[in-house]
Amino acid sequence: MADSSSPSSELPPTPPSKRRSTRSMSPHRLSASTRSLLGNPVHLLPAIRTTSHLSALAFSTFLVVHLASPVASALHTGVRLLSGHALSDAVEGSTDAANGYLLLGRVWYRPGAGESAKIGWTESVIVWGSLAVHVGCGIAKRGILVGEQVKRRRRRKAKRAGLDGDIEGRQQQDRKRDQGSSSTESEATSTSPSPPSSSASSLPSPSLLHALTGHLLVLPLSAHVLLTRLGPAVRSLSGSGRNIEVDHTLVAHGLVSESGTRTAAMSWAVLVGTTALSAWHVASGTHLIGQSMAAKSKARRRRQAAAAGLPDPAASAASPPPSSRRKQLARTAQPALLGSAAVLAGAACIATDYAHGGGLAVGPWVKRRFDEVYRGTWPWSS
Repeated sequence: MADSSSPSSELPPTPPSKRRSTRSMSPHRLSASTRSLLGNPVHLLPAIRTTSHLSALAFSTFLVVHLASPVASALHTGVRLLSGHALSDAVEGSTDAANGYLLLGRVWYRPGAGESAKIGWTESVIVWGSLAVHVGCGIAKRGILVGEQVKRRRRRKAKRAGLDGDIEGRQQQDRKRDQGSSSTESEATSTSPSPPSSSASSLPSPSLLHALTGHLLVLPLSAHVLLTRLGPAVRSLSGSGRNIEVDHTLVAHGLVSESGTRTAAMSWAVLVGTTALSAWHVASGTHLIGQSMAAKSKARRRRQAAAAGLPDPAASAASPPPSSRRKQLARTAQPALLGSAAVLAGAACIATDYAHGGGLAVGPWVKRRFDEVYRGTWPWSS
């Protein structure tokens, strides 16, 4: 008979709740989805793409309103040219038209813009928040894709090294077994057949150009933002006792030769770079978002058809042939060139009108303050 007073029988049993909590705290018992997410960040790409698209749509509401002012200046000049005015007379009033649309648009993203130079919550969310999220998603997506390319290259290199090692070992065995073999046979066994190289297109892909223009846009866009909104020089100007509201007059002052040849050249370089890169990035991004939405809609219809037991609608319908890379780039280039031409034409009209004394009455004191803003802002200060 077993002794009922043994030490093992006196120990209290471990409660089940404590045993479950101990197992859940173990780092080796993570769920399979969590382990795959932490080990392979490629699973984050769909969420990053969706966030990037949503932030781009939010920022586009500001961009359309903001770029309407130079386009309005170009339209104002075009209407006056069609009315029979000379070019020097047609640009008259372009600065006023652009400033009117600029102030009207600020009601959307900068309510109370004339009262304070501080950044409100509306501007923080619509402009800077969406822009920061979009840039962050782009950097994260590019980092994940580059990391995957490095991993694939390492795997191919390791596989190739293993194949080369096997071939070298077989060669040594053949040499030991066949001492009298000719050198030509040994050379034939040392060469491994290389796969045929596919002739890749010389044109870059639309997605690669979209990412490249986004990365290149950071520098000129930063210069424009520092000059017109976030730079310490322009913020001291907006917060001065004279209550100077920054509008297209500041930009036009830098575009004319009166501000100095170097300042004018730098201003035009920043303007052309920002406009061209932004136009291509927006046009290509719109095309990519449309493709993504079409692919999601097709996948949703396939799932609904499979759930209802119906045939695949994509298989029954005749799908159009895939367009070539050249046609895709041409579809992106057309709206990009049109938008760039409209914005740059409006900026030229504003600068010409300002050079002829148009726009708001700018006295010598304000012009000196404008020069201080340019001298205190990168890259004009370098």
